Amino acid sequence: MAAERVRPSEWARVRHFATAAPNTPSALAIGGKAGAGKSTLRRAGVEAATAAEHRVLCSEPTGSENDMSFAGLTDLLADSFAVLTGDIRAPQREALEVALLLWPAGTEPPAERAVGQAVLGVLRGCAAPGPTLIAVDDVHWLDEASLNALVFALRRLRAVSTAAKSARVSSRSHTCRLTWRMCVTHGLE
Repeated sequence: MAAERVRPSEWARVRHFATAAPNTPSALAIGGKAGAGKSTLRRAGVEAATAAEHRVLCSEPTGSENDMSFAGLTDLLADSFAVLTGDIRAPQREALEVALLLWPAGTEPPAERAVGQAVLGVLRGCAAPGPTLIAVDDVHWLDEASLNALVFALRRLRAVSTAAKSARVSSRSHTCRLTWRMCVTHGLE
């Protein structure tokens, strides 16, 4: 596996994180300079979590998608949305459907809080049967609307007794991404 050759000591930590079944939410940030193997480690962690039969939600945003509201959230939730929205209240579900472009938007954009609550509901549904890995590559390219919804949900997920794990990869630090870092460091210890 490429991750073992590129960054062997970190690969052991990523593999353990991706395959463990914690009782509480936990987080792992993979950092380093461009070209240092962060994305390779994230992909290897995703493969390890999948092999361990954990649910995996992934987003790999790019700079060209940075201005597209909810593009990252669509990547993360598109496959799980239909299965997990039955228990989400109608206003929240409808806001998330609009955000994910599954339902036409009205005259107003979906309320951020409603989208965040719906994301929280989906993540709780994902984590209920077992560990869930949320893997975001190059978080500095994640669109602001997706970032806000994820931060809202992840801060509240720590109160859930089911396990969810979050991994993020970033090659540079942005002030606007400080909230994500704070959420990962303080909200999901």
